[in-house]
This record gives sequence, structure tokens and C-alpha cells, in this order.
Amino acid sequence: MLIELIKGNASVGTGSVGLYVDGGVVNVDSGATINVEKGNNFANGRSVGIYAVRNAAINNGGTVNVGGKGSVGIFGMASRIDPDGNPIHATGGIGTNVENLSTGVINMDGESAIGMYVLNNHSFGSDPVNQGHNYGVINMSGNNAMGILSTGGQVYNMNTININSEQGGIGIYATAGTDDNPHSSDIGNSSGGVINLRSSVSKDNPNIGIFTEIFKKMVMVPTYLIQEILLVEIITMVYMGHIFGKILVKSS
Repeated sequence: MLIELIKGNASVGTGSVGLYVDGGVVNVDSGATINVEKGNNFANGRSVGIYAVRNAAINNGGTVNVGGKGSVGIFGMASRIDPDGNPIHATGGIGTNVENLSTGVINMDGESAIGMYVLNNHSFGSDPVNQGHNYGVINMSGNNAMGILSTGGQVYNMNTININSEQGGIGIYATAGTDDNPHSSDIGNSSGGVINLRSSVSKDNPNIGIFTEIFKKMVMVPTYLIQEILLVEIITMVYMGHIFGKILVKSS
């Protein structure tokens, strides 16, 4: 199976969505490919490879390639948004589950792109309601890109995240919300998980393994929790997360 969505013009605008499901299940088999904004010299930003909302599920065993600034490879959200920006909740369960399977590969080359994004926009009081797991490979090459982003979700890297950004790349990022609307995430790098970081070209905008906001405050994890470090750099800023695997920083 091959799905390709390409903008046919050179104007700036919101990009495309490869697959979308509301309350259902998307299964992408091994050998299948989804290409979004990848076929011309200009890629519209904010595109999504696979998009799931309202108690839906994504099981990706294929290859997802998405271009454009701020684009997302796989996006799982608790509630659908109406044209006025209001959430529309599911009548049944609220959790959306996202899995990049062992044969799944996500390739993102845009600036500020996200490999997997798990968002709880249903109720901050019931965090985390969405789950995301990477059993495959996520490759990020644009500056300020994120392998996995969680907003009120439970996300774990079980295999490999490659951050090849020149600067500002993050393996796993968890947001904290605001004082008025706080939320929590359960994030981690499992015992078999590896986050590979390219050495940043900027000392002021380093590549980071795991980063978590605490109402705009960060706590540094002691370096003895890191099993292996190949080059000194900011490896992780994390709170209420789990690190059992490896975060490796390599010279560019």
C-alpha cells in the first residue's frame, strides 16, 4: 500500500493528513508507506501522517514520511475539535492509543516537526488518558524537532529515537500546561530504548534526550542514572519520568 498526499501549489498554508480516524482503528501493515508533503520542492507545514481522535487507535507497522515545518508523523488526541475550537468528546471511552510497531518507521525532516504526539484535550483532571509507545524507529532531522511529544499522556520509547537535528532537537518532551490548566504526563525510556543524539552545533540550543516542564521549572536528573554517555552535552531534563535505557550523544 502506498498513500501519497502532495500539495500542488507553492502557497503557504496548512498541509495534508494521510489517514484520519474518529473513534476507530487504523492498522498500517509492514511494507506499507504513507508519504505526506514529500513529492515537490515546497512542503506545506502542519501536515499529519496518521491522525486519530476520540477513543481511537493507531497501529503503525509501515513507513510514515511527512515533510513541512511543524508537521506530525502520528497524532493521537482525546477529543475532536469543532470549527470554533471547542472539544467534542466521545460518548464512550476517552483514551486514544498510538503505537509505532516493531516494523514501524517514522521519518520527519521539517523544522519543529514531531514524530509522535499524544495529546489529552479532554480533562486535565484525568491525566493521562492517552497512551503512545514506540516499538520501532523514529528519525528526526530538522532543527527543534521532537521524537515524541506528550501533553497529558503516557508515552514510552521501547526501541530507537534518532535525533539528527543540528540544534534544538529533543528525544521525548512532556509539557506541563499552565497554573490555570496544569496536567501531568507519564513518560519514559525503557530498558531496551535508545535515544541517539547528534552533537548540537550550538551551545545555547543543545539537543536533549528527555525534557519535561514543571510549570516552567526543570529538574536535572543526576548523570549516574544515564547508562552510557559518549560526549558531554545536556542529556536530559526530566521530572516524574523513567530512564532505564540509553541516551547516546555522538559527534556530528
